[in-house]
Amino acid sequence: VSAVAIWCGVLWAGLHTFTPWDASYAIPSG
Repeated sequence: VSAVAIWCGVLWAGLHTFTPWDASYAIPSG
């Protein structure tokens, strides 16, 4: 796994931790 992928994952997780209004997107619907 690349460092960029890890960084993006951290940012994504952080956003969905600190923005409850966006919680519906926390679980991928793919």
